[in-house]
Amino acid sequence: GGMVEVLSDAYALSGKIKFLDAARRFTRDNFAAAMSGNRDDLSGRHSNFHVPMAVGAAIHYLYSGDERSGKTAHNFFHIVHDHHTLCNGGNGNNERFGTPDLLTYRLGQRGPETCSSYNMLKLAKDLFCQEGDTEYLDYYENTMWNHILAIHTSTHTTPKIAIQVTIH
Repeated sequence: GGMVEVLSDAYALSGKIKFLDAARRFTRDNFAAAMSGNRDDLSGRHSNFHVPMAVGAAIHYLYSGDERSGKTAHNFFHIVHDHHTLCNGGNGNNERFGTPDLLTYRLGQRGPETCSSYNMLKLAKDLFCQEGDTEYLDYYENTMWNHILAIHTSTHTTPKIAIQVTIH
């Protein structure tokens, strides 16, 4: 999923349009069609594969002005935030998105992985910079404190880090 972001960044550094063209080729049409159309088809899909695709769409929009990319990133964030996100800011269970708005089944299981949350933070930052809506900052703060920083369970002698935080 991250190739769209990398190639869009390569365009920003070089000014060579070939990188934006290459980024477009890495866009999954079924994902972009669903998200730009504001359709939630994430159930069962790998969360940390799809979040980087949305990050890439946000960066591609920034440099290309491509409206479909902009809608893909915007709608993806709101679909995940509004229908797949737990109180700690994490999403998914066992690295997969679940049924929209059915969050209780995720409680007590392995929980959402922080890798997906980290990438959602990148998306929130990018969208805040593009749109200026403080809702993205609220999400960022909540997820940073309650999911990302919560993985550090270290004592002064035994450092420990988890990648999944279970909610009971």
